[in-house]
Amino acid sequence: MPFQGIVIVLSAGCQETKPDNNTDSPNTMVLLPSTTPRSVTTPEVFDTLAPVISTPLEKTTVTPELGHITVVPTGTVAVIEEEWLRYENGAYGFSFTYPPGWMPVELPNRVSITHQGSAIALRIWVKQPAEDVTIVRTGVPAGDLVERGMVTFLGQELIKNALVYQGKDKAVLYNNAGEISVGDLIFAISLESNRSDYESIAIPENVQEQADKILESFALTR
Repeated sequence: MPFQGIVIVLSAGCQETKPDNNTDSPNTMVLLPSTTPRSVTTPEVFDTLAPVISTPLEKTTVTPELGHITVVPTGTVAVIEEEWLRYENGAYGFSFTYPPGWMPVELPNRVSITHQGSAIALRIWVKQPAEDVTIVRTGVPAGDLVERGMVTFLGQELIKNALVYQGKDKAVLYNNAGEISVGDLIFAISLESNRSDYESIAIPENVQEQADKILESFALTR
């Protein structure tokens, strides 16, 4: 019985040869390997491999147009150089550039430019003189104001003050976050965090430097 079990397993891949009538053991079965030819595919042989040449892309400029990359209905974004992007606000007639990793979001009377998806944002409040809207802050959290130089904004030199508490910069107030009149527009500017845990807030120096450059890139478009 064990021998017959082996025959059944092996016969799936072999051909059975009928026993010779002249053999002394008529019950003996001879197994031969299957002669079915296998399909063999000869791989292609290449003498040499053609080198792959990468051609660098030329720098391109994307002009804002209706329906193009839109942040909000009144604002458009366009690539103006290799690393920085350009935002234009059609409602109030101003533009600025900003580096990748920052995202401008338009709110009523404000453009909030958030840094790398974090809670730190450069807040640009804006209104026209006829608008009955308060854009200046009514107070500041705990800390001392420390002057950190000047920033040029639309032709005006603004004092840059950092709100320092326990050795950390909690906020940056430009012109003490007061009103800045430029033509028929009024601005108020600050760099702050939306985090509720005031103790953990710290605005890094490199983030402040990028915010300064964003402000210095502002231009009027009408």
